[in-house]
Amino acid sequence: MQRLNSKCKWGCIFIISMLCIALYYDTEINGQGLFEASATGKVLHNAGLLPHLQKGCHVVMVAIARVIKYVNPYILIVTQMVENLWQQLVSDAGNIYECFQGSFNGNWTVEVAVFDHYAPNLSQKLKSFAADAMGSYNETASIMEDNFNQILFFAGQYNKEFNKKVDEYAQRKLF
Repeated sequence: MQRLNSKCKWGCIFIISMLCIALYYDTEINGQGLFEASATGKVLHNAGLLPHLQKGCHVVMVAIARVIKYVNPYILIVTQMVENLWQQLVSDAGNIYECFQGSFNGNWTVEVAVFDHYAPNLSQKLKSFAADAMGSYNETASIMEDNFNQILFFAGQYNKEFNKKVDEYAQRKLF
């Protein structure tokens, strides 16, 4: 059997995505949100294939919902692990920052004052650059933590809503 090269794979993905977009567009514009009322839905209905397509889609959705319900506890464990790792990373970065800030503030003036002998005002420029860098780090760290907390909050809300729909589909019969 011949192996597909990357251009062929991306071409197939592109064609499938274009078909999906065309079907979505047809459903929204021609069918006002109902696939059966769209042009493609009418053709399939007239050919007698629409009930088979609907049954197949229903079976696939129920099967996917059951798989998601089976895998969901593991996803929650991995999500909690990633959240804990992120919090540990932020905590460690803060500890490293505090450690270097204390060392930096204590030894900076002594070590940089030597350079003033060779390059006048270099120590002042380096001190202002370092102060700006530390200030920007503090702002960035607080913004990142706030954004991450918002992302976690919205992800939790979406996960609850998604699980409600998955539960609804998982309760349905396959045939």
